Amino acid sequence: MATNNAVNKIPVITGTSNQITVVNAADNSTSTISAASTQLSTTQPMFSATLTSTIAAATGDGTAYTVLFDSALNNQGSSYNTGTGIFTAPATAVYLFVTGILTQAGDINTSVELDLTLNTGRWVLAYSSISVAATALVFYKGSAIVPLTSGDTAKIVYTASGASKTSTVNGTANPNPNCYFCGYLLH
Repeated sequence: MATNNAVNKIPVITGTSNQITVVNAADNSTSTISAASTQLSTTQPMFSATLTSTIAAATGDGTAYTVLFDSALNNQGSSYNTGTGIFTAPATAVYLFVTGILTQAGDINTSVELDLTLNTGRWVLAYSSISVAATALVFYKGSAIVPLTSGDTAKIVYTASGASKTSTVNGTANPNPNCYFCGYLLH
């Protein structure tokens, strides 16, 4: 008698001499382990999001501006929200975050800070206290490996101080983004 794996939710295991693949019949997700011990999973939380438009006068006067990366190129596990710019950890684990933003100072700024802001604190990813010309384009980038508890949140916050609110975040349409935020569950 044949077994209906989708109804009984029995995983299907297949393999070759170089890899083993497990397909979860309940949600059709897969997990593959290769001969080199590399594991690939269709449910591993990861995202890559970009800012598709320029945000004029985002900061400059000390305003902490949450960068809303509004276009998800990848969002495996749906943990990044393009409407809020917030990643919510689906599991207690260690995560890698990477970001970069292209800015234009507007007025002369005395300090600029780019933070990975968590509900539990913040990580300074980039900091500058050098004044730049009002028309100068400056790219700030940073990364962090961060332990999170399930339900913790992470977002990117850009703050420029020492001038009026004229500092711009220069987003652009994909496929060549100026501003991006990416995250991945490491282990």
